[in-house]
Amino acid sequence: MLSPERSKRALKGIVFSSIDGVVNLIFMIFISSKKMMFCD
Repeated sequence: MLSPERSKRALKGIVFSSIDGVVNLIFMIFISSKKMMFCD
């Protein structure tokens, strides 16, 4: 069984990695939409 402290840390890691993924995704969409605008 995981101790509360360790599970909290694991949860924090999961949250941070998912936020990082979302930010990355938004950044990619932002860049690709900017490129599309410049192409037009």
